Amino acid sequence: MNTTTRPLYSIITITKDNLDGLKATEASIRTLNTNDYEWVIIDGASTDGTVEYLKTLNGATYISEPDGGIYDAMNKAIPIANGHYTIFMNAGDCFAHNDVMRKISRAHQFMPSMIYGDALEQCETNPHQLIFKAARKHHSIHRGLFTHHQAIFYKTDFLKNFTYNAFYKIAADYDLTLRFLKAHPKALYIPKPICVFAAGGASQQNEKRGRIEQQIIRKKELDFSLLHNKQIALTQGVASAIKKRMPPIYWWLRNHSGTTLNAKSAP
Repeated sequence: MNTTTRPLYSIITITKDNLDGLKATEASIRTLNTNDYEWVIIDGASTDGTVEYLKTLNGATYISEPDGGIYDAMNKAIPIANGHYTIFMNAGDCFAHNDVMRKISRAHQFMPSMIYGDALEQCETNPHQLIFKAARKHHSIHRGLFTHHQAIFYKTDFLKNFTYNAFYKIAADYDLTLRFLKAHPKALYIPKPICVFAAGGASQQNEKRGRIEQQIIRKKELDFSLLHNKQIALTQGVASAIKKRMPPIYWWLRNHSGTTLNAKSAP
């Protein structure tokens, strides 16, 4: 970590009783081809050896105490972040390659409010298989989160004006990102995978609840009608069903749809 100047990136990791996942995330961070970051870890008072492990980490800032869940922990981390941009990379999640930060550092000169990219997602039936997940345009956020939360860098000075709404158990990241873009719409897409998203997370296990929460958010933040909301939720439900029953077809459609970005559309 660069201790003499403000780091370019703050990497925030939320964890609880997931020591193996935390170690995997650490290994990913330690291989980055840059030292221009700080690492902030918020642990929910783990009892699996995580606390002892945290004490051995050099250069990381950590808090270990009971919390109200993942979004409460994220809210604890935001005031601590000191980097120009903040990314949430939770225990078990990893960067897609070791030169991610170096490749996107040029975007900093354009001073966007948000930088985002593509993702690699672990196959739910075979975690050793990685599937490319192209980002959609951020303008399509009314349809849902346009890329994985772990593939988004938020300008920290702006992020500090927001908190995750813990009322939402699955879609609080969607809610915050939507509100963030409404206030600061200057986003920049980088045509590179940013993260490897660990399979089996809460959003995958509770997709139906996530869709319901998104409807509430769209009504509140975008004033969408019930019919418009239901149409989007139906589309999401159909996509989820195709993904579970016919994964190859889902991924082909997902990565070749008209709203998916490609390298030619990026600066």
